[in-house]
Amino acid sequence: MIRIDNLNKTFGKTKALSEVNLHIGSGEMVALIGASGSGKSTLIRHISGLSASDRASGTLMLGGDMVQSQGVISRRIRQIRTGIGVIFQSFNLVDRLSVESNVLLGALGRTSLWRCLLIRFPKSDRELARIAMERVGIVETARRRASTLSGGQKQRAAIARALVQKASVILADEPIASLDPESSRNVMGILQRLNREEGITVVVSLHQVDFAKKFCDRAVALCHGRIRYDGPSTGLCDELLKDIYHSESDEPFVESESEIFNEPPDCDDEFPEGTVYSFSQLN
Repeated sequence: MIRIDNLNKTFGKTKALSEVNLHIGSGEMVALIGASGSGKSTLIRHISGLSASDRASGTLMLGGDMVQSQGVISRRIRQIRTGIGVIFQSFNLVDRLSVESNVLLGALGRTSLWRCLLIRFPKSDRELARIAMERVGIVETARRRASTLSGGQKQRAAIARALVQKASVILADEPIASLDPESSRNVMGILQRLNREEGITVVVSLHQVDFAKKFCDRAVALCHGRIRYDGPSTGLCDELLKDIYHSESDEPFVESESEIFNEPPDCDDEFPEGTVYSFSQLN
């Protein structure tokens, strides 16, 4: 589904992404973890075609479509993006519009200009929006202004918008960073159900390692723009996490709730800096 080969991105003298090679299969749910500045958001922006890599860098494909190659974004990117639902930490809702209207914006890619300007979507899309809102548990808020919603409700509206978009891939950039623990569990549970029941490929960047372990089967850890671990999320043990985070400014955030927290496996070995780990190397 997603194939990244030798992707590099430089901002000034800072290497934001360095020789990233990553293959994500259709129907996977993958957590991107790492400290602030490790490259998680930058990688998501490249997958969605919102940012171009360095010239002579590498390639990034989504399904059978080339998103970008050698630092040049595909001319078909608008069409490709219709299959990519991007969920941001800041929700990206239009506060003055109703929740239903915000959710309907997911249909922009297949709706005529005059309907978009007048927010007059076909009955079929309105029914799809109702079903999507019902699916994420906010159908009762349909007529309310988006500005009146709580953070958790706004993130659910963003997910419903991706469902109306009929996205085959959801890229969620720190979707629970500003939410309380209960709302965070609800949002991650919705993403997990969509992945398991609808077969939607989900890539979600997280600071909370415990949520990555509970809701995602696979984890990819970034450190200074490089992939330092790629394997089952259950392989994220204490020593590995210390190696990933020790040179960064942030520490991995772990909740104490017993229903979320699972004790990480013990690691007897040291993890030399600069090594990329797969699960097989940790056992």
